[in-house]
Amino acid sequence: MKFKCEVTQCQLLPPWYYGYAYINWYYSIMVFYIMPINYVIRAYMFIKYKWNRFRGTPSYIDLMIEKVVIDLMIEKVVHEREERRVVELRNMTERLELIEDKLIMNGLITDD
Repeated sequence: MKFKCEVTQCQLLPPWYYGYAYINWYYSIMVFYIMPINYVIRAYMFIKYKWNRFRGTPSYIDLMIEKVVIDLMIEKVVHEREERRVVELRNMTERLELIEDKLIMNGLITDD
């Protein structure tokens, strides 16, 4: 018998002697412990949450939201850079075509 049981989505719940302790939102896992221990774990998680709020440090959920927002910001910056590169390449090809047209007009190269 294990003290800890982790259940993901679409899994059966553990036997009756396991009690709910907390949810790990990052991995989408519900964590169960044997009956008297789950109350100790729940109390610990509650006190930890309140203490972090009191100290002014972000909670676990706030950290996850911040991570998602930072990932989205990074993705947006990368997308903007790629768009700028595409625009620069288009401008360069237009300039090259203009230079080629001028060289053809001056007779320095032939239009083949």
